Amino acid sequence: MTVLHFSFADSKIDFASFLEVMYVHSQKEKCQQEILQGFQAQDSRGTGTVPGNELMQTLTKFGEKLDRQEGNSQLVYLEVCFFVKKCYMS
Repeated sequence: MTVLHFSFADSKIDFASFLEVMYVHSQKEKCQQEILQGFQAQDSRGTGTVPGNELMQTLTKFGEKLDRQEGNSQLVYLEVCFFVKKCYMS
């Protein structure tokens, strides 16, 4: 593994180094597991579904907030009208 040296003075990193940093980060962080745990936490009834309005609220109110149009685009992308079905129960 390459050791990266990053200077805050010029605050630039080349794309190959960025990809390496993201790869190392993805190996340490369990992003997919965290996302699935988030869906499980929102599924208060244990049905394997998350209401679309709750997902929209999460997308537009927390973390890196999406605007309403971006949230709608994500729901359309997931082909969702009212429920995100069986996201984690497979």
